Amino acid sequence: MRLYIFRHAHVTYRRGVPLASVPPEERSHLPDPPITEMGRKQASLLGQHLSRESDPGDQAQARQVDRLGFSISRLFCSPMRRALQTARPIAAALGLRPEIWVDLHELGGVKHDEGDGQGARNFPGLSRADVEQSFPEFLIPSNFAELGWWNPSPEGDQPTDRLEGVAEELRTMALGTDEHIAIVTHGTASSYILHGLLGSKEYEKVYFNHAHTGMSSLTIRENETTLRYQNHVEHLPDDLVTG
Repeated sequence: MRLYIFRHAHVTYRRGVPLASVPPEERSHLPDPPITEMGRKQASLLGQHLSRESDPGDQAQARQVDRLGFSISRLFCSPMRRALQTARPIAAALGLRPEIWVDLHELGGVKHDEGDGQGARNFPGLSRADVEQSFPEFLIPSNFAELGWWNPSPEGDQPTDRLEGVAEELRTMALGTDEHIAIVTHGTASSYILHGLLGSKEYEKVYFNHAHTGMSSLTIRENETTLRYQNHVEHLPDDLVTG
């Protein structure tokens, strides 16, 4: 199986902003922020890059690692707003229906610290109705809670088991298939997933950085996992490389 890992597009966080000072319709954006205009450009360019067919006469393309094309047949994404918004133009460009995978969410979940000394407050995240209304083309899994997918109690600040579970599930999916699969996730989550796939436990000592919409690719076979490349941003001009 060929696996592609994408980080979400550029997003602006507003930490330390009192919830009461924000208009009600924007309050959900504080703990679960959307991508920016720059982020929309990044995601659109990534979608165009992934959908491009190979041209034997294109010498620049011939030097690329995936010069024969990407041929992605399934696209999974985190349930966080920034990942959903990043996955949307990718899915449209590839003609796919994106699938939400709750365990791809970022470490810490859906929280907001108002800077009042009370620490971070947990929020439920997008509800099933929110997704059905705002992202109707996405497939919603059965474990997506009706009132909001984020439940902090099982994990706390220890995400290792969850993301090792993602890596193990990807390995299981890889058995007996040459399918090309992609996931849209987050900066630290992607690093943990890569550690899990590569059999490493050095989560704190080694960090696999990803720029916004940065790409990593692995080939996963039953007895071998190969990291083909990590954090490629060849689809972005220099002024759109962030993170």
